[in-house]
Amino acid sequence: MTDQTSRTTRPAPRGKGFQWTPRIIAMLALVLVLLIFALQNLQVVSVSLIFWEVEMRLLWALLLFALIGAVIGLVTPRFWLRSRR
Repeated sequence: MTDQTSRTTRPAPRGKGFQWTPRIIAMLALVLVLLIFALQNLQVVSVSLIFWEVEMRLLWALLLFALIGAVIGLVTPRFWLRSRR
């Protein structure tokens, strides 16, 4: 008796892969514009908030506050939706 296993040839499952959605393109364009703007502003500035004052390059101040704004923009809607339920 010969044991013959039948093998069917199926195409490999296709993954979705990476897709360039309009949202991703817009985010990349925004990051690129932010980086160009920041790199053109390398002078040292004084940043003060209430009693806190520090001197730093405008580049780092812009990137820091852009990051803080992005975090606030991502976190705020989640709390907003939870409080409405």
